[in-house]
Amino acid sequence: METVGRSKAGTLIAAAAEIALGIYMFMSPAGVTTFAVSVIGWVLVVMGASMLLTALRSRSEALSQASFYYGVLGLLFGVLLVARPATFVAWIFIIAGIGIAISGLNSLRLALAIKDGTGTGSAASVAVPTLTIILGFLVVISPFSFADFAVSVAGFALIFCGVIKLFEGIRMRES
Repeated sequence: METVGRSKAGTLIAAAAEIALGIYMFMSPAGVTTFAVSVIGWVLVVMGASMLLTALRSRSEALSQASFYYGVLGLLFGVLLVARPATFVAWIFIIAGIGIAISGLNSLRLALAIKDGTGTGSAASVAVPTLTIILGFLVVISPFSFADFAVSVAGFALIFCGVIKLFEGIRMRES
């Protein structure tokens, strides 16, 4: 069985990259999220244009129509993402907030049903779903704050992992 090894230089370079990216994410979370959405938009533009070209060159009518519609959708959605990335960041977190609130409502419904059915239940079994519902509504009300918070936490995690990898690289022997 083969083992995969890492070189000291490769580990140190990876650590530096993680720390640098983590610092950037921690310092500029809004810039990171809008950049990521813009990149996804450009990928969709290229894919949509590619599918449109495929549709125009296809000999099969059914395949041509499917490629045409997917191409148009990809191209239009990509252009929207590139033109207004911050709007889509907000919508992603609004949808996530709605999902969190619905999950909390389902958990609360279940906790109340168990409490009614058995007559037992702790305050935490009702408090945690209630806090989840409140958190979901807070995300919906202020999606940019939560987007910034999520990216900042991810940036901090990258810095932490980079520092650990840096120490691993320093302790490695030259290969």
